[in-house]
Amino acid sequence: MRLYILDDQRRPIRASDLSEWQQWIKRRDGDLKIGVETVGEARVSTVFLAADASLDATDEPLLFETMILGGPLRHERVRYATWEEAEAGHRQWVERLKGAASKGGH
Repeated sequence: MRLYILDDQRRPIRASDLSEWQQWIKRRDGDLKIGVETVGEARVSTVFLAADASLDATDEPLLFETMILGGPLRHERVRYATWEEAEAGHRQWVERLKGAASKGGH
């Protein structure tokens, strides 16, 4: 498993070992959130995964994830390589849900 931490500019860097990764996670007290917002009955949650979720070790690491919990788009999930992509993706999902809510559902 490829484990990552964030530097001071929120750029992912590969942890040198499990101990470094665990200490970094502990210092954050488990809070790896980029954004959490509720839109109607849905919640948009975007987090730093701290572990590569890509399917192939030769692919660009996918370290951030937006998930929709509840509502008409529940279980939708998108993963990103950078903090900036994750922030933009979070905003896009919030706007998409607001649009769906204003149209009365799906």
